[in-house]
Amino acid sequence: MEHYSIQNKFPGKPENSTENESKKGVVDFVFNQNPELAEIGTKEEYLHFLETIFPDSLLQNPVYHETRSDWFKTEKFSKEKIGQTDAGYYGKGFYFSTQPGISGGYGHNEFLSLLNVKNPKYHVDTYTVGKQILSGLTKQESKSIAVPWLEEQILHYEKELVDLKNGFIRKHSDIPSGVDFETYWENKRIETVKNVSNLVQEYQDQLKNIDAMIDEYYSHDGFLTSDNLANYEEILIREEDQIHILGSKDDLKKFGEFVENGKIESDPSASK
Repeated sequence: MEHYSIQNKFPGKPENSTENESKKGVVDFVFNQNPELAEIGTKEEYLHFLETIFPDSLLQNPVYHETRSDWFKTEKFSKEKIGQTDAGYYGKGFYFSTQPGISGGYGHNEFLSLLNVKNPKYHVDTYTVGKQILSGLTKQESKSIAVPWLEEQILHYEKELVDLKNGFIRKHSDIPSGVDFETYWENKRIETVKNVSNLVQEYQDQLKNIDAMIDEYYSHDGFLTSDNLANYEEILIREEDQIHILGSKDDLKKFGEFVENGKIESDPSASK
């Protein structure tokens, strides 16, 4: 499976950026935000250092996270804080964007992170049971949310199906000119009966297989509405250890160790 590298794409850069411009964009952003990095090593060394973070991740380009304060300088992401602002568009978790400002309204502090994503789930539909599953942070919690939601959907559409089979249909659109009114709406009712019946069956099947569905969702480590990692704008991550914050206390410490080890290895006297 293809990896998407920070050397080929940097968030916020035009598509026609050269590879060198993309590299420069990564380190310039982080060094400008965190001047203390320059006291540890060079921008070139930092770029090489980033390549050692999550080397097996399918997602190699840094992504933005927006927040209200600069807690990311000294703290890490914490599951305890998930859901304090809202439930999230896909569900509960940590949200990251390929472009600055996409998650507008969550604060004026944006920073970059590298993510460890090896098995993402694509095509997450926010209007189906998938969002209900992602609204829980444990399998048990997900089931307690998804099952009542499915039961509610089944009850709602079964009632609608009764009305449709009894001849009632909501007439909320104009009919084409020259079409018989009664014929048009009768055909529309028959078509709707079929569609709603299929929907009820789909929800019933999901309810029957909810445990397997939850297991499948929990087998993934990233969630996107797009169909691949090349064209997404936002990704949901649910584990703290999948995130490396650029410019954080931990990042500075590891960069210092990287530079120190590199100097030792390049020093001929170090092996004596």
